[in-house]
Parts: sequence; C-alpha cells; structure tokens
Amino acid sequence: MRAGLAITMLFALAGCDSPGNVADPQPQPQAKPIARTVLESEDSAKFRMAARRLYASLGMPSCDAPAGFDRKAQLEPDRAEVAAFEARLGTSGAAFQLAIARADAEYTLSCWNDRDIAFARKHVEMTREDVAGGLASLRALLPSLDRGPVHEPIPARSAAFRGLVRRLVEAVQPQCQLADGAANEAILAPALELVRQFQTRLPDAVHRHHYAIAKADVDLEQSMTLVECVAPSRVSPDRLRDDLLADVRRRIAALQAIRL
Repeated sequence: MRAGLAITMLFALAGCDSPGNVADPQPQPQAKPIARTVLESEDSAKFRMAARRLYASLGMPSCDAPAGFDRKAQLEPDRAEVAAFEARLGTSGAAFQLAIARADAEYTLSCWNDRDIAFARKHVEMTREDVAGGLASLRALLPSLDRGPVHEPIPARSAAFRGLVRRLVEAVQPQCQLADGAANEAILAPALELVRQFQTRLPDAVHRHHYAIAKADVDLEQSMTLVECVAPSRVSPDRLRDDLLADVRRRIAALQAIRL
C-alpha cells in the first residue's frame, strides 16, 4: 500500500511569526478544572505540535561526536529558557499539554550524526533556532488555551499508547488514493468499522482521553501537510482491503496490550 510522500509542513501556526512580541505567561490563579474537550481542540493540538518540535530538537543527543564536543553543555542556556517557561505555567492545562508533548517527543527521539564537527555545530545552531521559534509559538498560542488547573496524572505508558494510536489513525486516514480504479472508502470500510468498535470498547475515560488527543494531533498534522502522492497501487482492491484490515487488527491488538 502506498500512502504517498509528505513534503513538508508549509503553513505556519497562526499568530506565531513574531518571536519576542508576547511576554512569558505569569502564574494564574486556580480556576475550574480544564475540560477534556479543550485539550482535544485544534488550538490545543497546535500548542502540542509546537511543543513536540521544540522538545524533539532540544532533546536529541549527538551520535559519534568529535572528542571535546559537548552538545548538551552548549544548549544549557536554551534548556534553562524552556524550563523557565514551563515553571511559569505551574499546574495549568497548558503545563499538562507540555508534559504530553514532551513525553511524545522523547518517545520517538533518535540522535544527530555529529561525526563531522561542522555538522555538529550546525545542529546546535538549528536547535537554538527551534527553541526560539518554538517558545514564540507557544507564547502566541497560550491566550487561546484554557489555563485552569489540571489534577489528572499522565500515565506512565501513555506516550506509547498515543504513539500507537497515531499510527492506527494514519493507517485509516490515507491522504492519497490507495488503488487504481477503486475509491478509498470501499477499501477502508471494514478497517474503519473495526476501529470504531475498538473506540467504543476502550476500557475507561483515561484511554478514551489519550486516544482523542492522539487523533487530534494526527488530524491537525494532516490538515497542514502537503503530500505528493505516488501512483495508486495496481494490486486488487480486495487484496488491499484485506491487507489493511489485517494491519489494523495487529495495531489494535498492540493497543489492547497497554493499560493506562
């Protein structure tokens, strides 16, 4: 099955193109607990997207760096700036979302190939730009978020759960035509029904909440991504439908093995 090639995220997050124009947030008085529907909103998904990019860049270590090159030490001021921003959010809904985004970023971290000192230095420069731009985006989005206190802990395995949900949602929301001469709806129908049944049988509100957050993140990313599609598969639609259904069953089984 060919899902197409994602080119790049071409659209800037709304209102996030003026670094430094929005002051760091000040601690807020306690208010009503944040609504889960707010955490799953588009603005919340934009906030998490910006935070994931920041944390992924800042948290990525060096691989095979030259002797004496210390990426972590060079980025300590940037790490301190992020920590100061986190501290100002206290236990608000925005802080909860930052923690979600950080866990998601750390769950998929790789490392920079820093064998060449010139590339190693460039990667540090790129991360500094990512931190500055990411914090500007987060500050700009903050006024649109519910910042009431959150008393809901984040389960230890929730990053793994959300990661698997994202892959499941992407599997049943292809952005390109799957088969030559067949509509995606017909190929996807059995798999989508299986996903619907899985959602209705999630064991509790915590699982449903983290499923909805992960789906909101995929929906936003797909809405902002331009995709260059390869030619549809010439495999028979029936074969594609059966392969997709088997793939979705495997993904659901992996999710069912995780208890939050």
